[in-house]
Amino acid sequence: MEPRTFLFEAVVTRFEAKNVEELDLRLLEVTLLFNNISVSITAGRINVNEIVSGFGIDFVVDPISLRSKLEEQGIQMMVCYAAEILGAGVIMLPKMCTDRIVDGMNEIMHLDSCQIENDAGKPVGSIEILIRLMIKCDENVARGNCERNTGENINPNDILFIVSEPPRPDRCDPCAGLEDQQ
Repeated sequence: MEPRTFLFEAVVTRFEAKNVEELDLRLLEVTLLFNNISVSITAGRINVNEIVSGFGIDFVVDPISLRSKLEEQGIQMMVCYAAEILGAGVIMLPKMCTDRIVDGMNEIMHLDSCQIENDAGKPVGSIEILIRLMIKCDENVARGNCERNTGENINPNDILFIVSEPPRPDRCDPCAGLEDQQ
């Protein structure tokens, strides 16, 4: 199977730490290990409920390889507070998610949580993350799912949509109402 360009995005929807009195999000950093790629999540993407585009990572991999790596390793994470390691955890994606990682797949969004444990294996907190994984449309991809149905004579940059309120008769037709006066 040919490698594809994937986009991976993640946010922390909830984080709780047992030994931190007043949590200052500016001092918190969560590092995910996804497909052997380190993804840092800082204050702007912690304790939020939705993924904002533009903060993801692109990577190229064969979908089957990605699926098997996620089944084996899951999404590993390390949580640091004030530049000190609080603990680590792993989220193993359910089979219903990993089975969807195939060529031509639709976007996958998944919310999951895990315990954060220190070096001694004692729970120090919990974390919940929301992830989005999708295949990006590449210009180099052969004609297929990514091609828009615009035909050969239409340049997609030439298509313009105008959205406005429907015309009101009193503004558009200078003769409107004259029939009633006669």
